[in-house]
Amino acid sequence: LKPFWPEAWALKDRPSILTVTGTSLLSQGGSENMPAEDEEEFYVRYYVGHKGKFGHEFLEFEFRPDGRLRYANNSNYKNDVMIRKESHVTQAVMRELRKTIEDSEILKEDDNHWPAPDRVGRQELEVVCGKEH
Repeated sequence: LKPFWPEAWALKDRPSILTVTGTSLLSQGGSENMPAEDEEEFYVRYYVGHKGKFGHEFLEFEFRPDGRLRYANNSNYKNDVMIRKESHVTQAVMRELRKTIEDSEILKEDDNHWPAPDRVGRQELEVVCGKEH
């Protein structure tokens, strides 16, 4: 499955503000958004979706190493349209996300235990954490 990220998403004029417990995580750019040279690569993508009565409905988000957060939500229920948002989060947020994933020990799990697609839909989780993928 290829990610649903057309490069035409440049929403720099109207960035979305991501908030968690009232704290803005949106960065307007700057050096705090760039990963340090000695930091290992870190990337997360999650997809959940199905094809049914209303077409291909899904939710997908990804965190890229440079702090770019991309989000897509597609539903044709009541003729709804696809929602696409793009923002940048600070490296502090990226460090916290990485810590959460490392603490969960999900990287130690076997991919063969991931739920298989069924009539309800499918889920995908892709994590790159240093040399682990």
